This record gives sequence, C-alpha cells and structure tokens, in this order.
Amino acid sequence: MPTLREEVITEGTAVTFADLSIDGMSCEMMCGGSIKKALAKVPGVSSTVIAFDESPEAVDHAIVTFDPTVVDQARLVETVEGLFDGQYK
Repeated sequence: MPTLREEVITEGTAVTFADLSIDGMSCEMMCGGSIKKALAKVPGVSSTVIAFDESPEAVDHAIVTFDPTVVDQARLVETVEGLFDGQYK
C-alpha cells in the first residue's frame, strides 16, 4: 500500500508526495528508468526519484511528487503495474 503524506505550507505551491513500494525491480538503471519515464508521462507528476537497494530483502521505492488536483495515487500505481505485463507490483 502506498504511503501518502501531506504537509501544510503557508507559501509557494502545494505538492503531494507518494512513496510507492515496488516489488519486481532488478536494477536501478533499466527498471528504475522505465518506471521513472512512465510516471513522467502522467499529467500532474512533476518528479520521481527511484530508491533502489540491491539486497534481496530490501523494498524498492518510487517517490513521486504530484498535483493531487490532476492525478491520484491509484493512477500512479496503475501506471507502474501496467509496465512490462505487470512485472512490477
């Protein structure tokens, strides 16, 4: 289940971060790059950072900055899970 954290700000533009735990990544360059590229195409996503750990028990993450008035968490998850015949969960 993705984590959604909201913070109250008093100036600037409000953004939302989603920390998506991703199962099925085997490398940062190809897997992480594909996920990052797919999320960049989703309207409302402003940035994605991939946190990849090579150890077998580690959980990999995509930390996505997005505008919740344009896109929701479900669409972000759908985008990741739709890659490579559902390779990523």
